[in-house]
Amino acid sequence: MYYLVLFLGEKEYTKIFQEWKIVQKETKGIKNIIISNNSKKHIENVKDIINKNLEKCNERDVIEIYTDGSFKDGKSGYGVIFVYKDEVLKTFSAKVKGKQTNNTGELFGILKALQVIKKCDVNNLKFKIITDSMYSYGAIFREIEFKTKNKEIISQIQKIFFEYFNSNDIDICIEHTYSHIGNKYNEMVDQIAKESIL
Repeated sequence: MYYLVLFLGEKEYTKIFQEWKIVQKETKGIKNIIISNNSKKHIENVKDIINKNLEKCNERDVIEIYTDGSFKDGKSGYGVIFVYKDEVLKTFSAKVKGKQTNNTGELFGILKALQVIKKCDVNNLKFKIITDSMYSYGAIFREIEFKTKNKEIISQIQKIFFEYFNSNDIDICIEHTYSHIGNKYNEMVDQIAKESIL
């Protein structure tokens, strides 16, 4: 069994370990990590994908898409903001129907962003999806666990994301950011996500 650890911080990076006790030692006291375990071949493939994603997110002149979710009293909603060169192009928000979890709105925000991209003529454009949800960010690169409550929506996200991620016509990546650190668009999308469930 091999373990891939994605360290999230000012500089994101990955490491592969062979023993769980070493993973525990190397990650002790570190909160912002995502761990995936599988065969060596699978883990190395995931590492290559994550590193490719990080390289894409360092590119400039991209359309930034801020996504966020909100959850309160059993209700969940999401917000999405498209930004290009510090100008807001479009905003979306909506309540999510049915029984929800605290992660549902976060995931639906990402899915909505991808669906909007899919409906538009976007060849040769570059997109960066930005989320402050570690759960959602990690879910895109993980194998879907059979018992996860959000299996269906994660599967939809992965299908569209990797269709474009591996395309020569559209450049797309996803970036994790921290919430409430002064990014005005992240604060804005947080607010419209909250308003979606009022």
